[in-house]
Amino acid sequence: MKKFFFILTVLVVFFSCAENENPEKVIWVYPYKLDDDRINGYSQKGNFYLVLDSAELTFEPGHWERKDENFEIEGFDFEEGFFHKLLVSPSVSSPEKLVLKSILEKRKDYAEKIQGSWTSIPLETNSYQNTSMGIYHVGREVFIYSGCRSYEFMLREIDDQNINFHLTVMGYLDKLCWDRLENKNLNNGASLIFESKKYKLANDGLLEFFDADGKLLIRFLPKK
Repeated sequence: MKKFFFILTVLVVFFSCAENENPEKVIWVYPYKLDDDRINGYSQKGNFYLVLDSAELTFEPGHWERKDENFEIEGFDFEEGFFHKLLVSPSVSSPEKLVLKSILEKRKDYAEKIQGSWTSIPLETNSYQNTSMGIYHVGREVFIYSGCRSYEFMLREIDDQNINFHLTVMGYLDKLCWDRLENKNLNNGASLIFESKKYKLANDGLLEFFDADGKLLIRFLPKK
């Protein structure tokens, strides 16, 4: 009996050590390979994975790590345009590699749906300053010129109808433009975009933003 318990103890210790040497963890893989580790700030497509070492998806700068060129996830087929939540473990063959255990979630990046250059068009129900907007889906960057001021937004969560923005930079004020502006009491287009919680890309190409209650805030037409 003592021999049995001794063998059992050895086995428990052995497998506990093996488990500690090869722990599993959850990561997110960014939907585009980039040249740097920023997901905003003029990010460009490249050859490097961006990985978030967390079970919770976030778009905050500084949380994503750009892996080096030797990094690999064995058994994982990268598919551009999707966030992948993976269960992985370290590879025994190389410290630069992970081994895919399972794909926990595959989430489409809808930022690509509204990428491009946009210009605002008037609404009878809501008057606002003329606003230009550029959306770069790879880096989740949104560049806005509204009235006489420039802004940089970061696109956070977006699905097929819900959207969330974050102001990163309030740019310069064009004083000459401001002096010439006839109606300074118009709603600021950038503020309306920032308030938006829902959006719709219509069949005619118009992009519309709404508040949480479904009220239309601002409407855009693609720039030609």
